[in-house]
Amino acid sequence: MADLEEKGISTLMDLMGDSKLLDADLLKVGHHGSWNATNTDLLAAVTPDLAVIMMGRSDREVAWSAWAYGHPRRDTVELLTEAVALDRPTAVEVPVATKAKQFELMRVEKAVYGTGWDGTVVIEAGTTGKARRVE
Repeated sequence: MADLEEKGISTLMDLMGDSKLLDADLLKVGHHGSWNATNTDLLAAVTPDLAVIMMGRSDREVAWSAWAYGHPRRDTVELLTEAVALDRPTAVEVPVATKAKQFELMRVEKAVYGTGWDGTVVIEAGTTGKARRVE
């Protein structure tokens, strides 16, 4: 999804939303889990089994960081936990932003992974076509 935001998502959905071309087991969440880079229409089209957010750690309190921009946003992580089909092997308490420079803990039971929470995330796809996180 790269840095696609609301207008780009709207255009993507207009062009491909009625097809099955967006359906995927794994969603690389757009724009570091920003508030404007994921929505319910997109998630309904993708139907992800699991999602990965590429973001920095929230405790790195410097300019140009996940902390400074508030990534990932709680609203986005909530949308993902509603849409993702699989569960994490063990639930975790992770920091999510309510706004820039402000974070709170959220319990995540679904297969939503973040590089700022989990470190390197390795996904394996088997011959069945199903993706899974490698612990």
